[in-house]
Amino acid sequence: MFIHSSAPSYIRPMFSSPVRRPLWQKTMGLLGPKVMIWAQGKILFLFCLTLLLANAWLSSSASRIAVTVLEAEEGRTALMDENITLRAERAYLVSPEYLEKAAAHRFALYVPEKKQVFRF
Repeated sequence: MFIHSSAPSYIRPMFSSPVRRPLWQKTMGLLGPKVMIWAQGKILFLFCLTLLLANAWLSSSASRIAVTVLEAEEGRTALMDENITLRAERAYLVSPEYLEKAAAHRFALYVPEKKQVFRF
């Protein structure tokens, strides 16, 4: 049997109180309207992208600086080795034995013996 009630049931209207609002409406109320959420999301995305790019740039700069420092250290070590070699060569060239030998060979100059020096 088909029963059709012609009297509609009466439901009391609900007031928009914060107690009876559903959870998703409470969440939207805290975060703001949907447009505001999208704007905040875009700003957050751009901020994260900027941080990512800054991190990549700084890490590449740091690696370039590290390579430059290593090259400078290698150059410094090479210059120190060359300095040691040049000081040793200078010490040899200024030594009395080398000077006597070079003077004898190039200019035929020898240190006089005691018999050859006459004092008046």
